[in-house]
Amino acid sequence: MSQPATAALGLETEVVRDARAFGLLAQEWDRLYGSAPRATPFQTHAWLVAWWRAYGEPGRLRVVLVRSQGRLVAAAPLHLVNRGPVRVLAPLGGAISDFTDVLVEEARGRDEASAYLSGLVDALDAVAGWDVLDLPEVRGGAAAELLAGLWPGRVRRQESSACMELPVTDFSELLLTLPTKRAREVRRVLRRSDELGLVVADVPSPEVAEAVPRLLQLHALQWEGRGGNPEHQRPRFAQHLAEALTVMVDQGQAAVVRYQLDGQELAGQVVLVGHDLIGGYLLGVAPELYRRMDFSTYVVRADLERARGRGCSTYSMLRGRESYKERWHAVAAVNSRLLLVRPSAPRGLAYALGVRSRARLVVAAGEHAPWLVEARQRYRRRAADRASGRGGPGPGTSGSGTPGSVLAAGVDGPRPP
Repeated sequence: MSQPATAALGLETEVVRDARAFGLLAQEWDRLYGSAPRATPFQTHAWLVAWWRAYGEPGRLRVVLVRSQGRLVAAAPLHLVNRGPVRVLAPLGGAISDFTDVLVEEARGRDEASAYLSGLVDALDAVAGWDVLDLPEVRGGAAAELLAGLWPGRVRRQESSACMELPVTDFSELLLTLPTKRAREVRRVLRRSDELGLVVADVPSPEVAEAVPRLLQLHALQWEGRGGNPEHQRPRFAQHLAEALTVMVDQGQAAVVRYQLDGQELAGQVVLVGHDLIGGYLLGVAPELYRRMDFSTYVVRADLERARGRGCSTYSMLRGRESYKERWHAVAAVNSRLLLVRPSAPRGLAYALGVRSRARLVVAAGEHAPWLVEARQRYRRRAADRASGRGGPGPGTSGSGTPGSVLAAGVDGPRPP
């Protein structure tokens, strides 16, 4: 778009550094989210502001805004992180978010959206004190990819987490894609499950905060003795879920599902609802229920029915290649990690090169020395536990990252189920 045309849009930029001011953006942000078709539930205002209140470090907030004639048209929800000597702009939502992105209004056409993104590039460049913008989980087709196309500095891209996806269809049609024996077995276990009389209900918004502790208790029981993500049992994670989901359920951006059998609550689930995507985010199941039914199959059917009812075309099982996902012939949609180096920022370029080298080392270790990967994961879990115990930074927070050189700097890994 030409400079005069861009000027005619009346673009103005702002950087929000105050948590209270960020909270007051809810109405504007929700309108922008509604006109940003590439955004996911992890870019809703409720999700982001709740994350900042639970995980944020005072003085580090950097929410970059672009307005056109007073209307919010683009936003980059970020915070400043020190990783070794490198100053990194990282997305709000941290490691507990499966997709990271910026938001841009596209309802008014491609030319305007491009101008809004150009305004966002200029606004980011005007923010002082950073070397590289690190977006670790960019979904294919995200607005962040468009931003990268306009970036004036170096851009580095590498594969990140895989999210297993299914096209939304009637469950009976999904069964037709399975081998005959497998489809027959699924029908049999579902008939048996239906005969149990499981009572399924969505938790209303006013009751979400009370439902979250039981959901997380069931999640802990499900993973007891099998690892899992220690972050899911920390008070800050419960705080984030309770606050974010209360608003998101009210706005139709999420559902908290309660499963009861014989008067007992034996399972709970968090489902996130986007413009064209439904994602199964968190599941907690008592071992007793697993012994009585094939619960994962039951949930896939229920999620597909919900997606059809919402008019969504994609059902995402989110990050991870667990075996129960692959047996449905789900397709792996691989996220990208985008590193946008600030022009004339040598530390940012060194960071980007270090991230690429580190990723290659991790892949090589996984292939030739899996014990080393396991030892690293144990070390990070213990470090996160220690940090949580003293109130310091842990996974997804404004910490200093992995101790050591720039080569060791990076983001926290995928969120296990």
